[in-house]
Amino acid sequence: MDKGTGRREAAWFFVRDRGRFWKILHEEVLFIEARKSYCHIQTLEKPWLILTLLGNFESVLPAEEFLRVHRSYIINLRHLQSFDQRTAYLPGHQIPIGESYRTVVREHVLMVMPAVEPSHLQRVKHSPAPC
Repeated sequence: MDKGTGRREAAWFFVRDRGRFWKILHEEVLFIEARKSYCHIQTLEKPWLILTLLGNFESVLPAEEFLRVHRSYIINLRHLQSFDQRTAYLPGHQIPIGESYRTVVREHVLMVMPAVEPSHLQRVKHSPAPC
């Protein structure tokens, strides 16, 4: 809900393709990639190529669902399967994580870390067996 107007934010947007406007649900978007003056929107169903800038999406998509991970990529966190220092893994796609975005990704994604190493990973000190 928008705090300023009290209206619910839409969970979709429309793109224009061949003179027709198509509704794309947020939940169907895997990622959005900048390609010069265009954006490639990869959905679960199909890819779209539209004339707009990536920053236009970044300003209207909900920050709790979408995250900029590279100067050329925004990902949908709903579809994030795993990530490491350099790559975000989505179904069928590997998205680079830019160096300047790495900290933001770790801070934005809820991570549950063990307080101590699991027992099967802890080093056990053995005393020498008595002779």
